[in-house]
Amino acid sequence: MASGAGFVDHFPSTHRTWIEAQLTVIAEAAESDAAAATDAHRALCAFVMARYHEPLCAYVTTAALRDLGEPQDLVASFFAQALGTPAMLSRWLGTGISLRRWLMNAIALHCRGLRRDKVRISSRLRSDQEMAPLSAPGPSAEREFDRVWALTIANEAHEHARAEVLGRGRGEDYEAFRLHIFEGCEHAEIARRLGITRTQSVNAVRRLSQMMRDQVRVLLRAEGIDGPELDAAVAEVISLSAEPPRSEE
Repeated sequence: MASGAGFVDHFPSTHRTWIEAQLTVIAEAAESDAAAATDAHRALCAFVMARYHEPLCAYVTTAALRDLGEPQDLVASFFAQALGTPAMLSRWLGTGISLRRWLMNAIALHCRGLRRDKVRISSRLRSDQEMAPLSAPGPSAEREFDRVWALTIANEAHEHARAEVLGRGRGEDYEAFRLHIFEGCEHAEIARRLGITRTQSVNAVRRLSQMMRDQVRVLLRAEGIDGPELDAAVAEVISLSAEPPRSEE
């Protein structure tokens, strides 16, 4: 995963505006500046694939889709179809739904198409065999997609916060946060180990936590989430990222 600082440099806080800007470049430069259009299209593809590769793999790792192929291959074929042109993202901008739901619905349709093709081929080879029903991933697959998506968002927010405090020369703040959140150390123990006061440890963890929440808000705007729904979406990311992985079906 790219560092949080690098991500912010390339995708400013108004990510949805950034996506719209790239689509505008593609539309306006398609004939006059093919290189600019190609660069903008590649940047859009890189953004979507970096953010959604793992969540989409989690979604298609389900018994209902197991016979269609390996998750990595299914996601690769989906990206090749969906991102071959900027048309899909252009359609998403007008829907008013989050990019997360748009992509999950899109890969579900993609897999249904693969299933229909598979059934047609099977029926031609064995015309006396009854066609298999078109199964689809259930709620557990959707939940795992959401969980891995939330982890992706949380990890990006964490990397951003870490890079920011280290850039300010506040490595001690990050170490206090790391010890408390990832190692479960109490603030008194952190204070002893780092040679700071318990209050300083509490404040450092609080600052880093707030920085992460603020960055989650920034990243969620790229998902088409804003206004009164944003606070609930931030809480959802925090809750989902704490869930254990789905057990094998």
